Amino acid sequence: SGKFFYLTETKGIYEEPSQFCMFLRKHLNNSRLKDIQQKESERIIELLFETKEKKLKLIIEFFSTGNILLCNKDNLILSAIGYNKWKDREIRPKVKYNYPKKDYNLFDIKETDLTTLINNSKKDKLVTALAVELGIGGLYAEELCTLAKINKATKPSELDQDQIKLILKAVKEITTKTISPLIYYEKDEVKEITPFKLDLLKPLKQKEFKTFNESLDYYFLNEYKEPKKETKFEVEIKKL
Repeated sequence: SGKFFYLTETKGIYEEPSQFCMFLRKHLNNSRLKDIQQKESERIIELLFETKEKKLKLIIEFFSTGNILLCNKDNLILSAIGYNKWKDREIRPKVKYNYPKKDYNLFDIKETDLTTLINNSKKDKLVTALAVELGIGGLYAEELCTLAKINKATKPSELDQDQIKLILKAVKEITTKTISPLIYYEKDEVKEITPFKLDLLKPLKQKEFKTFNESLDYYFLNEYKEPKKETKFEVEIKKL
């Protein structure tokens, strides 16, 4: 959770299922997946499951350390991988799931909204302001600066309205790009996997794929190196 969501051609070998996994089996068995949606431009995916008796929603969060929650049709949390409490929301059973508050939707942001975001930013660099406050992360924030031909280290307060319009144009460009997935390599190591071509990464070696699913599946089957887990004995030796 919090990393990737894609279809694979192979089935991995897994350890004993977790309690949460067994909970999902119990509640989702014999149900039908009816819908998959992204919550506006939030890093949240919702899967709607239905049986004759009930509707359930599996919510997957892709921010912070990630989370997976099962809710009923009224968004009441039944169970989750992780529980937590913040100032404006809480994740625990029998509590209504509240979406994180976001001021702007990347997919339909207006010039006035982008102007307000940039003018009110307390970040010292434009790229940081776009990455954090627009919620698109460092890579795509750098791509926006590249497309707009603006130095990414520029202070947000130093931008004029024409430059803000160029950034808005770049936002529209990357949110409407045709899907043409690539894996980018730097010194034969995977640098990035993207759903479309980025001007920022043009100089790097590339491998093209038909679908984004295929690019991720190829990466995990052929390129990904699982971090070595310490045995309980190695942990004890470290303590000693």
